[in-house]
Amino acid sequence: MRQPNHHVLKDPDNGVADLIFTAETVDKWPLVISTKFNVPYLLYKKHYGKKIYGEIYSVDNKMRNNMDKFESHPEFYTRTKVQVQLDDNNDTVIDVWAYFIMDFKPQLLDLETYDDYNSYGSHGLQYVKGCEQDDFRDELLRIVLTIKVTNRKRPIEIN
Repeated sequence: MRQPNHHVLKDPDNGVADLIFTAETVDKWPLVISTKFNVPYLLYKKHYGKKIYGEIYSVDNKMRNNMDKFESHPEFYTRTKVQVQLDDNNDTVIDVWAYFIMDFKPQLLDLETYDDYNSYGSHGLQYVKGCEQDDFRDELLRIVLTIKVTNRKRPIEIN
């Protein structure tokens, strides 16, 4: 079953995205599910949580820019390189981009961590449509310490 936001990658108006590999992170990271919308969040705390398993896509610049916008980079998430080991049985390690929350509230680390995200998984925390709406910002303020608001001159932080 397709994940709720998979349509973003498949929309040709957003650019090109081709699935090329599945892989697992070399390091452990906390992947948690939080807010009333059951959104998965990858927290920037290396060596905590689990190795994350997922899909690796090759994207063009247009898709990357649209993904940055979709993921609210750099206001909320920060796109950061991580190393992954490919599922090709020959120990190939490459650098890929992932979207992390850098400045999160410490209580998020008390949540259960996952090694992948499936909205329809056994955790029973199905993604709730509507997190794109305005009240989602209130939910974000419950989990992050800082949201960066960018303008053309300089970033501003809201605490």
